[in-house]
This record gives sequence, C-alpha cells and structure tokens, in this order.
Amino acid sequence: MTDFDLIFVILVCWAMGMQLGYALGFHRACNRLIPELNQERETVARLKLLARMQGEQS
Repeated sequence: MTDFDLIFVILVCWAMGMQLGYALGFHRACNRLIPELNQERETVARLKLLARMQGEQS
C-alpha cells in the first residue's frame, strides 16, 4: 500500500465517521423535538376546540 492509498483510506474513514456522527446527532435531536412538537399541536387543537365551543354558545 502506497502512502497515497493510506492517506486516501484514512480520509474515507474520517468522512464516514463524520457522516455517522452527524446522522446520530440528527436522530437524537429529532427524537427530542418530535414529542415537544406533538404536545404543542395537541395544545393548539384543544385551544381551537375551546374557542369554537365558546363561539357556538354565544
């Protein structure tokens, strides 16, 4: 294996590690944000329903 091949293999492994780290970080961030987004959607839906019900009563 020449020096060029060794450098190329090292760079490819480094790039794969960077991609894997990015993917895992993105996955963790999504898992943390999705429950918060669902909770906010439920809150908005409840408020809309409450406003609609109060609008019908008046």
